[in-house]
Amino acid sequence: MEIYLSTEYLDIYVDRELSFLYQQWKKSVSTEQFRKGFTKMLEIIRKNNLVSVIAEPEKLGAISNENQKWLDEIWLKQVFDVDIKDLLVIYPKCVLSRLSTKIWVNNTFKLGINIAYVEDIKKSIEFIKKQKIG
Repeated sequence: MEIYLSTEYLDIYVDRELSFLYQQWKKSVSTEQFRKGFTKMLEIIRKNNLVSVIAEPEKLGAISNENQKWLDEIWLKQVFDVDIKDLLVIYPKCVLSRLSTKIWVNNTFKLGINIAYVEDIKKSIEFIKKQKIG
């Protein structure tokens, strides 16, 4: 796994061997940063033909209603253009982060993507390795 993009608010890692992207938010962000982060994630997935996503939204905090609406109405339509098979979410400990995460993850479920909540990055990678074997 190698760092692909690093900003003040988001790190994105790519593992081409296991075909996954790891999105790690570093802090709460503005609407512009939020949208740039999610849009960039899709660009990287598309460019590298990745099939799994590991999301770590703990430090992202609560997602505003405006951003939830953008995820549902704009971003999810763009997900159809990529071939994501698995979404692994490192389950936030913060209650607000957890509730916000559940909303957008549940909407992603409508796309037929396999979704799993995991404890940490290590468990996420183990899950992906088992999926590749099985």
